Amino acid sequence: MKHKDLSQREFIRPFEIQARYGISRSTVYRLMKLGKFPPSISLTERCTGWRRSTLDKHFAIEQVQNKVNG
Repeated sequence: MKHKDLSQREFIRPFEIQARYGISRSTVYRLMKLGKFPPSISLTERCTGWRRSTLDKHFAIEQVQNKVNG
């Protein structure tokens, strides 16, 4: 399946997470269950995803926290 450049997408689907952020879907769902990852939103009845801006912000904050905690 061919996708647009993920940096231009408004919404990121679960199967696209690893390509953009380097984290597996199973890890995403595990972190969501622990409250450590933004919840997905329903895009249609059978389609979920995240706003790219929400994920970009989440990973930027995580990167800063990792630098601080060394």
